[in-house]
Amino acid sequence: KMTDLSIQLIDKLLQTKIDITYNISNRLEKALQINAALWMRLQISYEWDKIRIKHRNEIYHAKTLKGKQKEEFLHDVFVNA
Repeated sequence: KMTDLSIQLIDKLLQTKIDITYNISNRLEKALQINAALWMRLQISYEWDKIRIKHRNEIYHAKTLKGKQKEEFLHDVFVNA
């Protein structure tokens, strides 16, 4: 109630189905006394981790491919990204 956010929105946040926005971070700051900038840094860190995991998995997948499959995969990853 202190955040004035719906239960559905909070549930989506907890399930990482939506991102922490500027508006949400400010509401969390007011309700929980935790700086809005921290909430935004946590969101950025989470997004960065998702990118790192995606690329790690792509590299692992590329190492298992051979020949033409590998060339096509790498082309898709680096050219069509």
